[in-house]
Amino acid sequence: MLPKVKPIYLLTLAWMVFLAGCKLEPASKLLWPDLSDPYFQLTKKWTKRGVIYSGIDTEIEVYATLKSPEWRKAYVHKWAKVYSLSQNEEKKLQADELKAAQKETEIFLAMYSNKPEQAELKFNSPLWSVFLEIEDKKIYPLEIRPLDWPYAKLKTFFPFVHKWQKSYMLRFRKLEPLQTGPSGNPIRLTLSGPVGKVSLEW
Repeated sequence: MLPKVKPIYLLTLAWMVFLAGCKLEPASKLLWPDLSDPYFQLTKKWTKRGVIYSGIDTEIEVYATLKSPEWRKAYVHKWAKVYSLSQNEEKKLQADELKAAQKETEIFLAMYSNKPEQAELKFNSPLWSVFLEIEDKKIYPLEIRPLDWPYAKLKTFFPFVHKWQKSYMLRFRKLEPLQTGPSGNPIRLTLSGPVGKVSLEW
């Protein structure tokens, strides 16, 4: 005698079969679409994470995305797709991003602390000194700007963010050349202060 199967299990199985038949996509893509998204993968490549612990608890968590030329190109394509830009609009946005890349180095930064005031970044902050290091030189930001995008927009373009982080755009003078990895000069972003120190390297 065959064991009885509860109706809810049959419905669940039928729904999964229906999805597989309609989508014709791997289960991993249905359940975790970001893992197969080229933009997600590229953003992951240019994003670094750092943590400051207090005992076993997370005191500070930082994610930072270096807006490299490679990332900017993908960002424009993603933006054009999300907002249904025309070809001319996408070309203009691409030109604007290229112009910005030629003038400055930008880093998107998302910061979390269980004490919200510790995640506040600004010039002359009593809590944090923020700077880049490259070839033994320290470079301080020209601008630290809070990024007040709606959460859905932030999540679309920076998939690692969560609602409890504070987001910023850091603008530095143009680094020449912007080359990272074994063939280039490492770029290190450092946040240092009374709470601790975190360094992220590309």
